[in-house]
Amino acid sequence: LPAEAPGVVGVSRLDRELLLSESSNYGMPATDVAAPGGTFGVVADTILSTFPEAAAREFGMVDPDGTPNTPSLLRDCRRGVCGYYLYTTIASPFAAGVAALIVSAYGHPTAGGGFVLDPDRTERVLLRSATPTPCPEGAATCRGTDTRNSHYGVGIVDALAAVR
Repeated sequence: LPAEAPGVVGVSRLDRELLLSESSNYGMPATDVAAPGGTFGVVADTILSTFPEAAAREFGMVDPDGTPNTPSLLRDCRRGVCGYYLYTTIASPFAAGVAALIVSAYGHPTAGGGFVLDPDRTERVLLRSATPTPCPEGAATCRGTDTRNSHYGVGIVDALAAVR
């Protein structure tokens, strides 16, 4: 849990070759879909995301004066306030972005100017529009079929297919 809980979409992370990233979670039935997300620790394959200073301190990622001591953490201090940013992977945010596109394409307008769509329908569209991807040849940890397996779930998320 939580990937196996009802209403949760488990996302595995793929590298540049669309193979399971070595630091990705995976497994049956936890993996529902896969998404490009980079390789943790490889700066060229990641994005910067905000990161709480308290967490950086707890994990020993900063010196006592707040200076980062790892290349994966950046600090930006402006106007006397410092913000921390961590290079991270983007598979789950990528899949969440596709889900947001689904809601904007098929949802109903709300009084507040947004859109709403039943979460179960959003999940169904996300899963049905994914590109089925079989286990790579020689991938000893990949189990399942060509249409659902422990590395790709039902397939790789496809934003264009999701909104068509």
